[in-house]
Parts: sequence; structure tokens; C-alpha cells
Amino acid sequence: HFDGVVDVLEYLGADTYVIVDGGDAGQLTIRTDGNSPLRPGETIGLRFAEDKASFFDAAGHAVNR
Repeated sequence: HFDGVVDVLEYLGADTYVIVDGGDAGQLTIRTDGNSPLRPGETIGLRFAEDKASFFDAAGHAVNR
């Protein structure tokens, strides 16, 4: 759907949370495998199943689709 830049990685054992700067789309947090090879500063392509995504407004409130 679009490209983003990896900002922060938070390793939690079996999972890694990846905070991505999505430009105009804003900041995204992605949960992936704990052995993720991603590195801060890396540009990645993002595609997702829209029925599995959650969206929030600037105040952090969930946005209904």
C-alpha cells in the first residue's frame, strides 16, 4: 500500500514491535516475528489486510471504519 521508514524496534521475545514513519499516513506500529531482520532507518514496503488493521485519530482514539 505504501513505503515507510523503520524508526524503532522493540524486541519482546517471540514478537517484535516495529514503529514505522509512514510519512503522510503517520506513525504505524507493526507486530512481526521476534527474529525480524529489520533495522532502524531501513525503508520498507507496507501491505496489510485492511480487515486486520486498527486505526486511531491524533488523540489516540479508535476510528470506526
